[in-house]
Amino acid sequence: MNYRLELNKDTSIGNVLFIVEGNKTEMDMIGHIFGTLLNYECEKLDRKGKYYRYQNKTNPYSRVFVISFEFIWDSFNRFRNCFM
Repeated sequence: MNYRLELNKDTSIGNVLFIVEGNKTEMDMIGHIFGTLLNYECEKLDRKGKYYRYQNKTNPYSRVFVISFEFIWDSFNRFRNCFM
């Protein structure tokens, strides 16, 4: 079987949110694929709450956000502890 994959870089994808378990490898891989190969704007928020912008490209309607699950979990626990 032969499979063929076509990528259309000019197609807008809107805003996409990836929540990843890892803190470095997955974030860098997604940033490389969408930022470098597909020329989308990529941003990340790591587990320490540091914000990074991978690429700022010409298509403002294609943005990929990558957030660490540990950041979400830590934020939830801090919020929950405020009320206990």
